Amino acid sequence: MTEGIEYKKRRREKRKVVALMLSGMMISELH
Repeated sequence: MTEGIEYKKRRREKRKVVALMLSGMMISELH
């Protein structure tokens, strides 16, 4: 049970990082 929760947390963090990277790329393209 706890392993599943940790896995979900990690996945959410990865998704957040990817979103930040994508937004950063978009911003750099606009400027």
